[in-house]
Amino acid sequence: MVKVGGLIKHSLGRYLAGFRSFAAAFETSKEIYYNSYDLKMPDSTLCESGVDVRVLGIGSGAGGIDCVILTNLLQRHSGVYNRVIEPSKDMIEQYKALLGKDTGLSSVKFDWRQQTAEEYFQAKADTQFNLIHAMHALYYVEDINAALRNMWEQLADGGYMLVAMESGGIDCVILKKLLQRHSGVYNRVIEPSKDMIEQYKALLGKDTGLSSVKFDWRQQTAEEYFQAKADTQFNLIHAMHALFTWKILTPPCGTCGNSLQMVATCWSPWSQVIISEDESDWGKLQHKLWEEFGLGDRLASPFRMSGDIKQWFDTKGISYVTFKDETRLNVSKCFKEHSETGKLLLDFLTHTPYVADEPEVKSMVLDYIRCNSSEVDEKMLFQSITETTIAFKRCTEEK
Repeated sequence: MVKVGGLIKHSLGRYLAGFRSFAAAFETSKEIYYNSYDLKMPDSTLCESGVDVRVLGIGSGAGGIDCVILTNLLQRHSGVYNRVIEPSKDMIEQYKALLGKDTGLSSVKFDWRQQTAEEYFQAKADTQFNLIHAMHALYYVEDINAALRNMWEQLADGGYMLVAMESGGIDCVILKKLLQRHSGVYNRVIEPSKDMIEQYKALLGKDTGLSSVKFDWRQQTAEEYFQAKADTQFNLIHAMHALFTWKILTPPCGTCGNSLQMVATCWSPWSQVIISEDESDWGKLQHKLWEEFGLGDRLASPFRMSGDIKQWFDTKGISYVTFKDETRLNVSKCFKEHSETGKLLLDFLTHTPYVADEPEVKSMVLDYIRCNSSEVDEKMLFQSITETTIAFKRCTEEK
């Protein structure tokens, strides 16, 4: 069976070619997309007057978003020091070429580091930054939790951390919403991983709003659970990565005063939630792809979503705000049998090399895209939603 998620490890060159096909498929112009980050920037001064504001960019690519961020910062700060972490020499050269066309950034002090995030953080640099960002860069780090921890440790008090990922995954609202309407909740959790269950319990320890929920922990696979033929009936059943919309239902007549019962079958420590309706179609495709073909720990793969970022902040008790930007991708070429551009785009959308040569995976992906796209002017448009998470490090935050 093909190992999904291995695109960048298989060939950085094919990954970059796929990225170019992906960028060309945007219906929204790159300028409009990049400029949307100007509106997400903190409107406060990030450092003392007369001191350069220090910026760390993880996986800055060709610099399109960076230039918007730096232009915004120069409006409120006398100088900017910008450290760029980018493993691709080609991307750095494109970044520098972009700067050559933008004289407004000539005063920025650039510190170029052709490194992966892992290589950079292993060096244990002691510089503290006022702003750290990773824009669609954390899909391919080896350990996403370690990357987030290292970023947070290098963030100065009073600084901001921005992370942009494809929208999807998780929020912690469903149990709280149920508790608003019901006197109690019984929640049966089906989860095969002991580590995931421990993380789930650790999260609950920090959320007193869910202390009244009765949890029934079952360290089992779904198959093991259903083979036991449990006869309990549930008012709400959900399966993460299988059901992509949710609706809180009024209980049957005559049961409004009773506890609501739930069963959760999922592969995440966040089994009390269901993917909400505003998750992107691309994000849903990735969940479905991993569910059917993924092996091992999803968080060790590129199939990471914005919800995984929010999960990390939640477990650390760090507050944040989020912004979502929707765009449409013209995926028509994916359905043209001999289109090399279409093949590269399929590879990028699935994080997997040569998907066109894998009939089972290709069939599932194309069927999903076909059923979840809209046709406009003879173009097949597929939804992508970027969710940017912004966290503020309070001056009293312990390092």
